[in-house]
Amino acid sequence: EDQSAETQAQQLAETAIQKLITADALLNTDESISVSSLFSALEVAIQRQSEIVSVEIEGTSDHLVPGDVADAVAESTLQALANALNHAGATAIVQVFLKGTSKGFKIVIKDNGRGFRMSRVPKHRLGVRISIIERVQMVGGRAFIDSRPGAGTAIILEWGAHV
Repeated sequence: EDQSAETQAQQLAETAIQKLITADALLNTDESISVSSLFSALEVAIQRQSEIVSVEIEGTSDHLVPGDVADAVAESTLQALANALNHAGATAIVQVFLKGTSKGFKIVIKDNGRGFRMSRVPKHRLGVRISIIERVQMVGGRAFIDSRPGAGTAIILEWGAHV
């Protein structure tokens, strides 16, 4: 919104990229986690990030999710949440829906805020394109952005056999 915010966002993005680059060395991708455990951990992380965000969990399962998938989806979810909290507007309502299926899951981060046009997001902006969409795609998932000015935003992350 202003030069200071842009500089701060750029620094956060650069830090996130460095984390991604070094993550491969730190992650044990052999460790899997159940969808239920992933959702529980996400709920705690979301509430730490903001107490005003509502979280709804439906259809959890003991289906196992590879560690790299869990990490990528968790980071993407938290980035999408941070974006909603920072850009939707002070009066916006932000909600997170976590839905487990028999072979995967779907996560929706939704707000009723300002919204935006994805086509107007500059190519050099990393938050949506790399930290959310590409991160999920790199582990075999899909990410969708549904937004338009004045109508809020929904970011949908999916992973599993249905993808």
